[in-house]
Amino acid sequence: MLHGPVRDVAAGLCAHLDAGADHIAIQVLGPDVEDPTPVYRQLAEALR
Repeated sequence: MLHGPVRDVAAGLCAHLDAGADHIAIQVLGPDVEDPTPVYRQLAEALR
């Protein structure tokens, strides 16, 4: 499970891909997350 700042999560996702993963499921969780879209956008930008 990855958690923390966007840059840390993005680095963890890249590590999974570098290790050979061909797909990754991502779910944004948190007590204040009604719309996860902004977090997905931040992750997408960090993964470019």
